[in-house]
Amino acid sequence: MTLIRGGFFRRGAALAIDLVVLFAANVSLTLLVALIAPDIPIGRVAPVWLSIAWAYFALMESSPAQASVGKVAMGLKVVDRDGAPISFRRASYRQTLKLLSTGLFLVGLLLAAIPPAKRALHDLLAGTMVVRSLPPQPKARHWDPMVLGLHEYWDGQRWVRSER
Repeated sequence: MTLIRGGFFRRGAALAIDLVVLFAANVSLTLLVALIAPDIPIGRVAPVWLSIAWAYFALMESSPAQASVGKVAMGLKVVDRDGAPISFRRASYRQTLKLLSTGLFLVGLLLAAIPPAKRALHDLLAGTMVVRSLPPQPKARHWDPMVLGLHEYWDGQRWVRSER
């Protein structure tokens, strides 16, 4: 099975979708905290935001879908070096490394733009890669010229008149 690596822009679009999902979750959490306990500073909720982001990616990428919502939408999934699904432990390790490499001025993420590897720093260190999840190909059907009512067809070498 040939694995087609997920491209930089496709991965970026997936990350943008995931950030919208996480933003909605974090805004909802912040509003809930503000309603329940208005005296708590919003800064105290920030560690919970990071925990939600870590859990979101770790749980989704180790799930049977092998992808976050954004990756599913962009036709991507996370696998190990052999193309197998990753465990929760490896997904957690990958997410922790992603947070660290993102904190280094996005240098770790920019490595995903360099062909042919197309692997970010956290992928290299965690032993993972993001690949395209191709849908199963339908079986080829034999084309019958008589279905269309054609009495002549090209057999690969010459035009042949059908006798039906």
